[in-house]
Amino acid sequence: MTFRNQIDGMYAAFCHTLPGDLRELGRTLAYRLELAPIPDVPWSEVFGNEVTLNAPALVAEGMPGVHPAVVRDATLAHLLAIVDAFGTDRIEDRQIRAGPDLCELLRRIRRSRDQALARVCPTDADPSVDFVRADSEMLRAIATEQRLLRDGTEVSFDRYEDISLGKQALGFPACMGLARAARWNDGLRTSLKRLLACVWLGLQFQDDVIDWEDDLRRGGAWPVALARGTRTATPLRERRTEPDPIRTMVYESGVMAEMLRRACRQYGAAEVRAEALGMKQLASWARAKGDRAGSLAGMEHRHPGYAVRVHALAPWAAEVLA
Repeated sequence: MTFRNQIDGMYAAFCHTLPGDLRELGRTLAYRLELAPIPDVPWSEVFGNEVTLNAPALVAEGMPGVHPAVVRDATLAHLLAIVDAFGTDRIEDRQIRAGPDLCELLRRIRRSRDQALARVCPTDADPSVDFVRADSEMLRAIATEQRLLRDGTEVSFDRYEDISLGKQALGFPACMGLARAARWNDGLRTSLKRLLACVWLGLQFQDDVIDWEDDLRRGGAWPVALARGTRTATPLRERRTEPDPIRTMVYESGVMAEMLRRACRQYGAAEVRAEALGMKQLASWARAKGDRAGSLAGMEHRHPGYAVRVHALAPWAAEVLA
């Protein structure tokens, strides 16, 4: 069974547990959250990589003693956590309206998520295996992000990284729960946590580059906040002759290439840690992602705006050049 079939089968089974008035909303949730163009797009096709929704199944390669049923429960918990995270983010960002049906659906997703994680391992003693704690951390990071971007604050890369990691808090508990189920010691669990941080930060940095123009239209984008700190020329408000001063500021600052270089370094560190933990498939994925991010960083440095343009042209290229 492919990861796509497994993920979509898990989510479909969850939807069948919903009452009739919520079942259709659950089935078409990606579309309702404006993450898919049509109602029938499954979750496995919403994201461009298998790690976002399937991380526990890849991590489990380094834990051969864990029963497949436990891996499945961890994967289900992770899948539902990520779905809820995107729903919560869209609501907190005011991109969609949080009607009572959607709120109830997300509440049921969180309940099923917590039940699945409880079948993996006890969840009352380890703060790294706690979705409620991760929920709070994510919401704090989202609120901080909104405030900084709304206020036009200059942000350092260290601050950006801290907030980005907080936004990814829900990507940890299910995988860390598997480590507990495998009876890994503190050292191994710490290595796994660092590996996951590298994976999530690499993806976040790259997404923030690709989506920056859409993010800016919705109220604020990280490349703008990072670029403000590097701007040494005339203040933005005084440069009236530029047709698009914000775009010019971002591209002249070089922060896009730097974000991609940082993504490349995160993927490289993830590859090394995954190899050390016996997660060959995850290491291979990280190596490919790192190569791609490094290539994009080089092209972005030479041709500012390249990463956004090549991403926009990817669907056309895939169809025409196939």
